[in-house]
Amino acid sequence: MKRNALATSLSRALFCMALLPAGFAHAQRVAPDGGSATDLPAIDPKNLDKVVVQGEITYRNRTEDTAPVLRYDLEYFQRFEPNTVGDMLKRVPGVAFVGSDIMEFDGAMMRGMAAGYTQVLINGKKVPGAGDDRSFWVDRIPAEMVDHVEILRSNSANRSGDAMAGTINIVLRDAYVFDGSYIRIGANRWCDGEWNPTFGAVTSSDFLGGRILAGINVQDR
Repeated sequence: MKRNALATSLSRALFCMALLPAGFAHAQRVAPDGGSATDLPAIDPKNLDKVVVQGEITYRNRTEDTAPVLRYDLEYFQRFEPNTVGDMLKRVPGVAFVGSDIMEFDGAMMRGMAAGYTQVLINGKKVPGAGDDRSFWVDRIPAEMVDHVEILRSNSANRSGDAMAGTINIVLRDAYVFDGSYIRIGANRWCDGEWNPTFGAVTSSDFLGGRILAGINVQDR
């Protein structure tokens, strides 16, 4: 009985001794250079970026207005050298012209709806439209007379049905600010190889005790 207990103790001791080299060899393989883990060089601590925790949600590019208004001034349009307001609006995201003739941009459309559902204002006032859909041809206004364009994409209950797709407000130059004349002469060349001249002019001066602002735009298409 004692011999069996002694044999059992010896077998357990031999089994534990057999496991020690395997565990030590496994620890040796952890080192990347084949050396001992204690031989690894000390790693310098790194300073991380400053983390700021705020108790409130921070919003960017937000406005307090219920219906935000997008404004596009002359600095945005001058790089495209537009001839009419239609040439200006075709550069505005969300405004499209469908059904117009080639190189003509007359009936502005928004949200994929017909031109009759886009309200066009001049200096914030309604203008009479053309046809049964009350749409206004924006290519009738020379680009030289425009100061900036305001786009209102959302609809609300305080506007009429012709503003269901959105509103485009064309703000003209103020005659009391603009004093003098502006003339533009150029030419367009299309795929047929022909040159079509263009002419535009705008002037502002005193007239009959007040001020007058007049413009003209001629294009050969």
